[in-house]
Amino acid sequence: MMHERLYKELEVLNSSGKVTPVVDQQSEDQEVANAIVQDGNANPASSSVEGKSENSKGMAQVVTSWFQNKSVTELRSLQDEDPDIGPILKAMETNRRPSSQEMANKSPAARHYWILWDSLLLQDSLLFKRFLKKDGSGEHLQFLVPRVMKPDILFQMHDSVLSGHLGCKKTKEKTLQRFYWYALKDDVKLHIQRCDVCAADKKPTKIPRAPLGSLPAGAPGDCVATDYLGPFPVTDRGNRYILLLTDHFSKYVEILPVPDMTAEVCASKILNEFISRWGCPLSIHSDQGRTYESEIFRQLCRMLEIRKTRTSARNPRANGQSERFNRTLLRMIKAYLCGEQSDWDLQLAAWLAHIGLHLTSRRS
Repeated sequence: MMHERLYKELEVLNSSGKVTPVVDQQSEDQEVANAIVQDGNANPASSSVEGKSENSKGMAQVVTSWFQNKSVTELRSLQDEDPDIGPILKAMETNRRPSSQEMANKSPAARHYWILWDSLLLQDSLLFKRFLKKDGSGEHLQFLVPRVMKPDILFQMHDSVLSGHLGCKKTKEKTLQRFYWYALKDDVKLHIQRCDVCAADKKPTKIPRAPLGSLPAGAPGDCVATDYLGPFPVTDRGNRYILLLTDHFSKYVEILPVPDMTAEVCASKILNEFISRWGCPLSIHSDQGRTYESEIFRQLCRMLEIRKTRTSARNPRANGQSERFNRTLLRMIKAYLCGEQSDWDLQLAAWLAHIGLHLTSRRS
């Protein structure tokens, strides 16, 4: 019975803010006090005072806890003086939304806040943005940050001990839990890109690569690209690889079957079967394979005064002229090596003639 009376008075207190006595004020207050002490609850009068103070000063205490060195008055002054937030704050106080003509000469940030008019509200004389959760479980307020405070907030959200130099996504999500401003995502990304600690400690998201250059060729024989293709099944003549030589200007291709990839065989084939028939090129372009980086190949280029160029490591695109022809030739070899695989080196001339006719028809 005593508990029922207590609950009734608490309901009246929550609805009207005033307790209505039932029979005897003194005896009833004594019964209520004894019952609350027995249940371990707080005094209803003191709880009501605390509830009112929390409603009036709760948000102010939360905001000042974010900025240990700034009071609510100082934060309000910074928002008033901000060229983007100030006009919106004054309009919110008068509860009159400016027209589109009035906002025509304002900054993009001010117009952005004007678009978010229905999501803005004044709390403890400060301007906030109301953030609604996607799942509908609730909402929280985001403090609209003036320009002068953005560097300090970015430092707190990324560089401080409690932030740990996180990436763009996590830093943005952490910042949006408390703050909001126009182009926040871009500012967070730019701040992290300028962070010396992140640049020295973290790996780059993309491997830096130098831009691809070009190999100028003004006449046949200016630049000849070479590459190996294989290994293939060993033929009756002992051939297992294909040595390709491509002229960069005329696109002429020479394919030579070879038994191995040794420097002696490569230098002999280039000298006796290409240079002896077509002349000495000005430069030879290849990858960084051991065959082309050998002393024998270097001496061959030195004696014939051939300029040796090479691709960057593990970058076949730098020898694209040969690599593109390799793909075409390999597709043709696969098509014909279904049964007998011991005479593919005898068919290279026929395949090369067919590819040469095809390239000629495309150029015409």
